[in-house]
Amino acid sequence: ALAKEAARLFAERIDSSEVLLTQSEYEKFEKRLFTLAKSVRESECNGFQTLHSDQVKWQQDMEDFVRKTLSSKGYKMDKKRELNLDPKKRTRPKTQAQQDELRRALIDFQMANYIANGTSKKEAKTKLIHRYELATKRVKDRKLSELYGAFLNAYSNSLDPHSTYFSQEELEDFRITMQLSLEGIGARLSSKDGYTTVEDLVPGGAADKNGELRTKDQIIAVAQGPKAEAVDVIDMDLREVVRFIRGEKGTQVTLTV
Repeated sequence: ALAKEAARLFAERIDSSEVLLTQSEYEKFEKRLFTLAKSVRESECNGFQTLHSDQVKWQQDMEDFVRKTLSSKGYKMDKKRELNLDPKKRTRPKTQAQQDELRRALIDFQMANYIANGTSKKEAKTKLIHRYELATKRVKDRKLSELYGAFLNAYSNSLDPHSTYFSQEELEDFRITMQLSLEGIGARLSSKDGYTTVEDLVPGGAADKNGELRTKDQIIAVAQGPKAEAVDVIDMDLREVVRFIRGEKGTQVTLTV
């Protein structure tokens, strides 16, 4: 029962937006994960390598669909097309045609968001294609240890929704937060289109007192220490960027924005 629930949770998180797999593909995938969950108990984990390869394939397929759709000369947003933004309130597509329609609706919605914020249609296309390129890159760069951790977390959640598995990196982050052993620069950051973007500054924080960093600045490189070489952080996972920025109290950090 635990293996079955862990497989269900893990499958949901692999395709949480419900655009990568049709209903039949998803059901086969969930059964496969159930078998994988049982084999893990026998110390057999080779199935995760195949799983990673399949994830890359699914994400690449989505990227190719977006590129083909937006590169088509006849592409035009359908203003009558509707999209329920909550995947849990819509049914997973049963056919390829239904999946294509859902994907087109998602593309139209994302394009509309860019354009509503003042981006030209041409630039919006470029940005959206790049967004999916980054998503594929993140999946390709994912370490097997991260996949193991995600599966173990699903297993922990199946025991109890309030139980969480911490990987080595997550445990380190948790300890730092609890012990207040390291400090940040006093800025809330997000990752957008491959760039670490400053959302806002904490009043009285280091960045606020320094006075040079601004909201919407994009951090492209980080150097920890006065003589350290700057590290390019474009397309880097946000957690990794935060690790470069964060340090003991009094540490000097230089940002290239």
